[in-house]
Amino acid sequence: PAHLSHGWGRWLWSAYTNIYSREYEIISKIVTSSIFLATAIIMLESVPSYVEQYGSLLETAETVVLVVFVMDYLAQIYIAPDRWGYIRSFWGIIDALAIVPALFPILGITQVKSIRLFRILRVLRVLKLMKAAATRARQTVSKGGGTFRTDLEIYGIALFTAAILGGTLIWFAEGDVESGSSAPNAFEGLWFAVVTLTTTGAGVNVPTTLMGRVVASSTMIVGLALFGVLTSVIGRAMLKSLFGDDGGDDGDLATPDSGDDTGSQVDTGSVSIVGN
Repeated sequence: PAHLSHGWGRWLWSAYTNIYSREYEIISKIVTSSIFLATAIIMLESVPSYVEQYGSLLETAETVVLVVFVMDYLAQIYIAPDRWGYIRSFWGIIDALAIVPALFPILGITQVKSIRLFRILRVLRVLKLMKAAATRARQTVSKGGGTFRTDLEIYGIALFTAAILGGTLIWFAEGDVESGSSAPNAFEGLWFAVVTLTTTGAGVNVPTTLMGRVVASSTMIVGLALFGVLTSVIGRAMLKSLFGDDGGDDGDLATPDSGDDTGSQVDTGSVSIVGN
C-alpha cells in the first residue's frame, strides 16, 4: 500500500513484518516488557499494603503500559491489509481486550462488579504473550532453525500464561472469602495455580465458591494437557538426537550422514493459523 511505502508507514511495516529488522526487535521487546509489567502491577495491587505504599507508582506504570498497548493496537490496524479482518481476528480481539480497561474510568464505571470485570480484563493482557510465541515460532521456521528451543519457549510461555490466569482468577473468586480463602491475594493465587497445574495440591485450601471450583478444575485440566505437551516435546527431541528423526509424518529429517537437503524443509502450515 502507498501509505506504507515511505516515512512512518514504512518504519511500522518493517517493525511489525520484517523479523530480521532492528525495528522489529525493538517493538517486540517493548511489547513483551509491557506485558510482564502489566502482570506485575496486577499482582502487586492485590496486596493492600503495597497499594498504600506504592499506589501512585503503580498508577503511573499502568498508564505507561496502557499507552504502549494502545499504540501497538493502532499500529497493527494501520498496517493490516484487511483492517476489519484484523479487528475481528482472534489476535485482534486479544489486542483490543488489552486496552478495553482504559474505557472504565473514562466512562465513569465504578460499580463493584464492574471493577471486578475491569481486573479480569486486565489479566487477559497476558494472552498477548501467546501472540508473541506464535510470532517467535514463525520466525524460527522462516530461518530454518531447529524447533526444540522454540518448543520449550512456547511451552514456557503457555505455562506462565496458565499460571497467571489461574492464579488471578482464583483470587477474584476466593479473595472475598472471610476465612480459609484459597487465595487472599494474587501471590497466594499464583501458588495455588502452580500446585494445581502440577496436580499436587500441596498446602492449599479447597475452593469454597462455585467460580473458585470451576477455575480450579479448569486449571487441573490445563495442567494435564501441558504435561502431555512437554512429554511430546522432550520425546521428539530425544528421537531426533538419537536417531535423526523426530517421529513426525515426514520421518526424513536430515541425518548427520545424509546429503539430502530436502530433509531440512519444514512444514509451515501448522504455524500459519496463528498469525494476525
